[in-house]
Amino acid sequence: MNITARQTSGRSRGFSYVEALLLVTMLGITGAATGQALTAVVDSPKQSDDSCVLDTILVDKMEYLRSLPFSSLAADVGRSPSNYTDTSAGAPVIHGSPVVRTVAIWYVTPSTGAFSPIATHMVRITITANSRSLISLANEP
Repeated sequence: MNITARQTSGRSRGFSYVEALLLVTMLGITGAATGQALTAVVDSPKQSDDSCVLDTILVDKMEYLRSLPFSSLAADVGRSPSNYTDTSAGAPVIHGSPVVRTVAIWYVTPSTGAFSPIATHMVRITITANSRSLISLANEP
Protein backbone atom coordinates (compact mmCIF):
# COMPACT_ATOMS: atom_id res chain seq x y z
CA MET A 1 0.00 0.00 0.00
CA ASN A 2 1.12 3.47 -0.84
CA ILE A 3 1.94 5.97 2.00
CA THR A 4 -0.18 8.78 0.53
CA ALA A 5 -3.17 6.45 0.22
CA ARG A 6 -2.96 5.60 3.92
CA GLN A 7 -2.84 9.27 5.01
CA THR A 8 -5.90 10.38 3.02
CA SER A 9 -8.10 7.30 3.31
CA GLY A 10 -9.24 8.00 6.94
CA ARG A 11 -10.65 11.47 6.38
CA SER A 12 -12.60 13.23 3.66
CA ARG A 13 -11.66 16.70 2.52
CA GLY A 14 -14.12 19.44 3.65
CA PHE A 15 -15.40 21.28 6.70
CA SER A 16 -16.62 19.56 9.81
CA TYR A 17 -19.94 20.57 11.36
CA VAL A 18 -18.17 22.54 14.13
CA GLU A 19 -16.01 24.42 11.61
CA ALA A 20 -19.04 25.31 9.47
CA LEU A 21 -20.99 26.46 12.52
CA LEU A 22 -18.08 28.65 13.66
CA LEU A 23 -17.77 30.18 10.18
CA VAL A 24 -21.49 31.02 10.01
CA THR A 25 -21.36 32.57 13.50
CA MET A 26 -18.37 34.75 12.63
CA LEU A 27 -20.00 35.88 9.37
CA GLY A 28 -23.20 36.73 11.25
CA ILE A 29 -21.40 38.86 13.83
CA THR A 30 -19.39 40.64 11.13
CA GLY A 31 -22.52 41.24 9.04
CA ALA A 32 -24.43 42.69 12.01
CA ALA A 33 -21.57 45.07 12.84
CA THR A 34 -21.31 46.14 9.21
CA GLY A 35 -25.08 46.77 9.09
CA GLN A 36 -24.94 48.99 12.17
CA ALA A 37 -22.00 50.93 10.77
CA LEU A 38 -23.82 51.52 7.48
CA THR A 39 -26.93 52.69 9.33
CA ALA A 40 -24.86 55.21 11.29
CA VAL A 41 -23.28 56.49 8.07
CA VAL A 42 -26.70 56.92 6.45
CA ASP A 43 -28.14 58.80 9.47
CA SER A 44 -25.12 61.09 9.89
CA PRO A 45 -26.00 63.58 7.10
CA LYS A 46 -29.55 64.00 8.48
CA GLN A 47 -28.23 64.78 11.96
CA SER A 48 -25.70 67.21 10.50
CA ASP A 49 -28.42 68.94 8.47
CA ASP A 50 -30.66 69.26 11.54
CA SER A 51 -27.76 70.76 13.49
CA CYS A 52 -27.05 73.30 10.73
CA VAL A 53 -30.73 74.26 10.49
CA LEU A 54 -30.93 74.74 14.27
CA ASP A 55 -27.79 76.92 14.22
CA THR A 56 -29.29 79.01 11.42
CA ILE A 57 -32.54 79.47 13.37
CA LEU A 58 -30.61 80.66 16.45
CA VAL A 59 -28.44 83.05 14.44
CA ASP A 60 -31.51 84.42 12.64
CA LYS A 61 -33.18 85.29 15.95
CA MET A 62 -29.97 86.80 17.33
CA GLU A 63 -29.54 89.00 14.25
CA TYR A 64 -33.11 90.21 14.67
CA LEU A 65 -32.56 91.06 18.35
CA ARG A 66 -29.24 92.78 17.65
CA SER A 67 -31.01 94.97 15.06
CA LEU A 68 -33.38 96.34 17.71
CA PRO A 69 -32.63 99.56 19.61
CA PHE A 70 -30.88 99.08 22.95
CA SER A 71 -33.86 100.64 24.76
CA SER A 72 -36.15 97.87 23.43
CA LEU A 73 -33.81 95.17 24.73
CA ALA A 74 -33.34 96.94 28.08
CA ALA A 75 -37.12 97.13 28.52
CA ASP A 76 -37.23 93.33 28.40
CA VAL A 77 -34.48 92.70 31.00
CA GLY A 78 -35.46 90.11 33.60
CA ARG A 79 -38.84 89.37 32.04
CA SER A 80 -39.76 85.70 32.07
CA PRO A 81 -40.81 84.72 29.50
CA SER A 82 -39.26 87.39 27.35
CA ASN A 83 -41.45 89.29 24.89
CA TYR A 84 -39.09 87.97 22.21
CA THR A 85 -39.56 84.28 23.09
CA ASP A 86 -41.38 82.43 20.32
CA THR A 87 -44.84 81.06 20.86
CA SER A 88 -45.40 77.58 19.49
CA ALA A 89 -47.63 79.08 16.77
CA GLY A 90 -44.94 81.52 15.61
CA ALA A 91 -41.94 79.22 16.03
CA PRO A 92 -39.90 78.00 13.07
CA VAL A 93 -40.50 74.38 12.05
CA ILE A 94 -37.92 71.60 11.53
CA HIS A 95 -39.27 68.33 10.07
CA GLY A 96 -42.83 69.22 11.06
CA SER A 97 -42.01 70.09 14.68
CA PRO A 98 -42.00 73.69 15.95
CA VAL A 99 -38.72 74.83 17.49
CA VAL A 100 -39.45 77.34 20.26
CA ARG A 101 -36.60 79.80 20.80
CA THR A 102 -36.46 81.00 24.41
CA VAL A 103 -34.91 84.45 24.92
CA ALA A 104 -33.40 85.80 28.16
CA ILE A 105 -31.97 89.30 28.49
CA TRP A 106 -29.98 90.52 31.52
CA TYR A 107 -27.91 93.55 32.43
CA VAL A 108 -24.18 92.85 32.60
CA THR A 109 -21.36 94.72 34.32
CA PRO A 110 -19.00 95.59 31.44
CA SER A 111 -15.77 95.29 33.43
CA THR A 112 -16.46 91.81 34.85
CA GLY A 113 -19.15 90.31 32.62
CA ALA A 114 -21.22 89.42 35.70
CA PHE A 115 -24.98 89.84 35.79
CA SER A 116 -26.08 93.11 37.35
CA PRO A 117 -29.29 93.82 39.27
CA ILE A 118 -29.04 97.50 38.33
CA ALA A 119 -29.24 99.04 34.88
CA THR A 120 -25.94 99.17 32.98
CA HIS A 121 -24.98 100.06 29.42
CA MET A 122 -24.61 96.42 28.38
CA VAL A 123 -27.03 93.50 28.13
CA ARG A 124 -26.46 89.80 27.63
CA ILE A 125 -28.84 88.10 25.20
CA THR A 126 -29.24 84.31 25.43
CA ILE A 127 -31.32 82.35 22.93
CA THR A 128 -31.98 78.68 23.63
CA ALA A 129 -33.63 76.08 21.41
CA ASN A 130 -33.49 72.28 21.71
CA SER A 131 -30.85 72.48 24.49
CA ARG A 132 -28.52 74.56 22.30
CA SER A 133 -27.78 78.19 23.22
CA LEU A 134 -26.38 81.26 21.51
CA ILE A 135 -25.12 84.17 23.64
CA SER A 136 -24.26 87.73 22.61
CA LEU A 137 -23.58 91.06 24.32
CA ALA A 138 -25.09 94.35 23.20
CA ASN A 139 -23.82 97.80 24.21
CA GLU A 140 -25.82 100.96 24.52
CA PRO A 141 -24.53 103.36 21.84
